Amino acid sequence: MLASTSLVSEIASKMKKFDLLSPLAKGAICILLGLLFLSIMDAVAKSLMHRYEIMQIVWARYTGQTLLVLILLGAKTRNFLKTKHLPLQFARASMLFAATVFFFAGITFVGLAEATALLQLNPLLITLGAFLFLRESFGPLRLAGVCFGLIGALIIIRPGTEVFSIYSIYPLAAAALFAGYALATRFLSRDEHTWTNFLYTTILGTAFATVFVPFYWKMPDLLDASIMMGMSALGAAGQYLMIRAFFFAEASLLAPFGYSALIFAGIFGMAFFGEFPDSWSYIGAAVVVGAGIFVWKREVARPIPRAGFKVR
Repeated sequence: MLASTSLVSEIASKMKKFDLLSPLAKGAICILLGLLFLSIMDAVAKSLMHRYEIMQIVWARYTGQTLLVLILLGAKTRNFLKTKHLPLQFARASMLFAATVFFFAGITFVGLAEATALLQLNPLLITLGAFLFLRESFGPLRLAGVCFGLIGALIIIRPGTEVFSIYSIYPLAAAALFAGYALATRFLSRDEHTWTNFLYTTILGTAFATVFVPFYWKMPDLLDASIMMGMSALGAAGQYLMIRAFFFAEASLLAPFGYSALIFAGIFGMAFFGEFPDSWSYIGAAVVVGAGIFVWKREVARPIPRAGFKVR
């Protein structure tokens, strides 16, 4: 009883210290913790894929998150389900679902670090897509940033060499789909509440996975079922922290912290799967990150009025 009381007091003390931090510091802590949880989720998913089909893992990831979110929102859920853009919500959820499937397929056959590095192309693709579809500013310097990001991706996958893997197409497809999802989110955020967007991706993703999972179902034992529940909890916590991060600070200020996912993925890949990327993979990842930070600096230097958004 005393130990429990002491733990509660310690948590309350840390929360008070957190409240004293600047908005940027709060946002940075939330995004770093969120990406840490999501990276652990990816590593857990990769370990489960040796025993279960990808669609079952995706189903577990979405279903557990849906249950947790419904419990969290409770009676407020009905209010957040009201939308003015149901067809676009459906398309957006479809893109995120497909991106999740492709990324999970990618980490099955490609190293965690390499797949995550290729996924980091999505901010650059968002910049390009925002120009093509949302008519946002896109000058020669931003074009250069996007081109260098693509060069970095080519360095990682090195087509035409012996290290090239056709499976690299999976994280590349995930990056493109995540970019489409983000652009739709950017458009919807003008009219829809954050929780409305979050609920539709979660619930529709669960519905899509439920349609396909019977064809791939394998009854998990008690341990694996518990691991799947933990994986979905990590996903829900990670996404919640990402939402909180962008509540505290603007997306443009927090963007560089997103590349910490590369560090987490590299550590988990080496520690749990014996994946040690070669020097060219590190160089390619550095080029992708450098290009992304360059575009980010342009965003900060010449901000464009728009609603916030976030991808994963």
